[in-house]
Amino acid sequence: MAVSRAEGTKETVTTATTVAPGDNLTVSNDGFASIQWFDDSVSRLKAGTIIRITATDYNPDDISQTKVNFEVVTGTVWSKVMDLVNGESSFSAQGGGVVSVVRGTVFNMTITTDAVLVDAIEHATFVKMEGEETRDIAQGESA
Repeated sequence: MAVSRAEGTKETVTTATTVAPGDNLTVSNDGFASIQWFDDSVSRLKAGTIIRITATDYNPDDISQTKVNFEVVTGTVWSKVMDLVNGESSFSAQGGGVVSVVRGTVFNMTITTDAVLVDAIEHATFVKMEGEETRDIAQGESA
């Protein structure tokens, strides 16, 4: 996986590394990557996926305001999100004018040049498209 850091450096990563807001992660066309978030949530990036980390806020002394946010530029990201403590916490993925906000959910987000697809695999996810109301996507449904 290639990591383009917010400050402009680039590196190829084959083992564990820390990512931060502003970093772009690019998975090779024959690779894959996993992100283990600080709250034990996990995101798996399929081959050819590019994401941008937009927020990673965590205080182990006060986990009530945990925030994980990323933008899927292209490709597919599967995420298993742990139950968040309260309404101040958030885990979201965005891309192609769609934002998916989740809590204690397993979901996929796929971005292609033609479409955005969000699949609620376990539990529900909330999806908001630009200019529309937020709606629930039930387990087993896609939007």
